[in-house]
Amino acid sequence: RRYVMIIDVFADFSCPFCYMGYTNLLTAIKDFDEDFKFRFNSFQLNPAQVTEKKGFYYESTAAKSKISVDEAKQICDNLSERAKNLGLNIDFSNIYDPNTLKAHWALKYAKSKNLEKEFFEAVMKANFEDGKNIDDEDTLIEIGKSIGLDENDMRERYGKGEFQTEVKGNFLKAGNLGINYVPIFIIDEKASVVGVKNPDAFKKAISAVVNLIKEREQKQA
Repeated sequence: RRYVMIIDVFADFSCPFCYMGYTNLLTAIKDFDEDFKFRFNSFQLNPAQVTEKKGFYYESTAAKSKISVDEAKQICDNLSERAKNLGLNIDFSNIYDPNTLKAHWALKYAKSKNLEKEFFEAVMKANFEDGKNIDDEDTLIEIGKSIGLDENDMRERYGKGEFQTEVKGNFLKAGNLGINYVPIFIIDEKASVVGVKNPDAFKKAISAVVNLIKEREQKQA
């Protein structure tokens, strides 16, 4: 039986570094024979965020970072170039700066249908590459439909108690682990990669865990 390695992803849908780091992780795991299972842990960088209308990302970033709009634009433009090298087309002038709570509820609904990974990836793309408002229920439903979720069931259930409770549990888990920023990727509860690291950093961490597992299996043999 093949070993299944669990990767805990702590991320927020409003975080471009999370999207980029996750993309590098996907590149890295292609080099391994192991099976990987992803657990997506909800995290909000700014729970009080009010979703601004599209096109105000530079202003919003400037206000939060206490820098000028020109400085914010320069930072975002540099980030766009880095993202382009990963195959991601992020245009910060054409996106929202959304509150992500509804998207996290919807992620847990998708998890209940075994489509968590597909939904996570689709929401990241919708926000950063397609300029969609992921704080909008109809948008989330459309994203859900695009990956095979049932529209009526999702609309009725995604924002209800069990999924809200699970998201709150993820926030508490992050707090208990001392996590106060993202992205953080925990490899099989044995190693971690923090921030936007290149694929080689992920490969190094995963290889270390693979070696630990092999050593343990040899001792048990």
